[in-house]
Amino acid sequence: MEKYNRREFIVYGSATVCSLLLLSVSASSKPSQASTNPISTKISTNEYVENKWQELEQRWQEILQKHEQRWQYTEQTWENNQMPPIIRIRMVESHRSVYDLVHLIQTARKHSVLSQLYPYTSHYCLGFSRYTEPPFWYDCPAAVPTGKGQYEVLAPSNYQQIIAIVNDAPTAISLIVENLPRKYSNLPT
Repeated sequence: MEKYNRREFIVYGSATVCSLLLLSVSASSKPSQASTNPISTKISTNEYVENKWQELEQRWQEILQKHEQRWQYTEQTWENNQMPPIIRIRMVESHRSVYDLVHLIQTARKHSVLSQLYPYTSHYCLGFSRYTEPPFWYDCPAAVPTGKGQYEVLAPSNYQQIIAIVNDAPTAISLIVENLPRKYSNLPT
């Protein structure tokens, strides 16, 4: 039976706060005849977080491609005037939200501080955590595309207070970094 342990650690040389996911086999499991040593696999936190960034970006790229395919069908329907105007507006905003979220993820991944934090999305909201598995720690700001080419930067802890509404992803990312807790100010850049 495999057991997962979450450990938070601080690397004092670089003052980096992050978490590590260790995969270990419980002591009750018996090693196979071929191997007398218990199996223990350590995953580098940096590699794990980088893999999550790649996975997140790839998943949202796939969602964007599906939206593009649906968008082509929608445009054809619009040309035939078979769709009510309110539905058209919602479709545009939905498509724009996915496109803007992909752009936000790509911009955040390039930022030296945010790329060290664990990214996650929930309801089109891009958040960051120092933990690599749920429950995530909600002490970092988040951003959500509005569907109108703008981004709402949300305050940490409850994500219900809007810090600002900005017109582009780089500005949203810079606001997130400015509003990070002090303990993240020592992350290497």
